Amino acid sequence: MTSTTSDTTSHPHASHWGAFTAEVRAGKLVDVTPFEKDSDPASYLKSIPDAVHSEARIAEPVVRKGWLESGPGGNREKRGAEPFVAVSWDKALELVAEELKRIK
Repeated sequence: MTSTTSDTTSHPHASHWGAFTAEVRAGKLVDVTPFEKDSDPASYLKSIPDAVHSEARIAEPVVRKGWLESGPGGNREKRGAEPFVAVSWDKALELVAEELKRIK
């Protein structure tokens, strides 16, 4: 159950690191509190806010330029050398869905 105090909201959440409550202020994850009944919570749960807002995190979906232009199998020799191209979330989901269908 989500709770609200002034401009901060609390959201129960779970991940493969354990259950916790996420504190969100003005749309930004600011703190994580381990689930109170967890007898041995993971110590690195506290690092989640920094990881979520890290400059190293990819902010938008990107696709290798050659794959976007030629599809799977195209331009393999340029892997690792060509740039990535930003795409919308809708486009990224469409590409993933198409690849899953193709592979199936």
